[in-house]
Amino acid sequence: MDDPSLQMTIGLVGVAAAYVVLAVLLLSVNVASRWLWWIKSVAIVVTALFFVQSYSSVAGLIGWPTNDRLPDRFEFLWATVAEPNKFFDVPGAVFIWVDAFGADDAPNGTPRAYRVPYSRALSDQIAAAEALVREGKAVAGYARPLPMVAAAAAGDTRDLGQQRINELRPANFTENAVEVLLEEMQPTGRQPPAR
Repeated sequence: MDDPSLQMTIGLVGVAAAYVVLAVLLLSVNVASRWLWWIKSVAIVVTALFFVQSYSSVAGLIGWPTNDRLPDRFEFLWATVAEPNKFFDVPGAVFIWVDAFGADDAPNGTPRAYRVPYSRALSDQIAAAEALVREGKAVAGYARPLPMVAAAAAGDTRDLGQQRINELRPANFTENAVEVLLEEMQPTGRQPPAR
């Protein structure tokens, strides 16, 4: 289930199924209850309006970047870096658009937007990768889990350099945290060998 459009379809079907279950429950309660008919009617109309409003709200969220972990191998398409702002206590983020590689070591053709924690090293990589994209070159990316996240989250920071600690502040530690490496793709259009 790596196809994002399939995931989105399944998600929307799930939301619609939840609406049907709620509607059946509401109707069954209304049939069995001794409420006045106008109270039952108002409950049905309010519930129907809630369904329409919540469905349109969910549909509006589909285009927002996900906080899911980046795919292990992908083609870098573009990114936007939101630098941290200490004055407003904003940790910063990198919004990156990628196209995951399929089983045939080629992009699957379905771009997806991801939100990853900001780091100076990633920001520098993004600038270099965007320069390559502007030149018309394809850029491959790799995402590896950060091996030191578990140690840092547990408070064991003996082996971590101070610069690394500052780049990955505790607020940015999640189970989806990754180290990203971006580099120019081979001229064949296929990705470099897996690292």
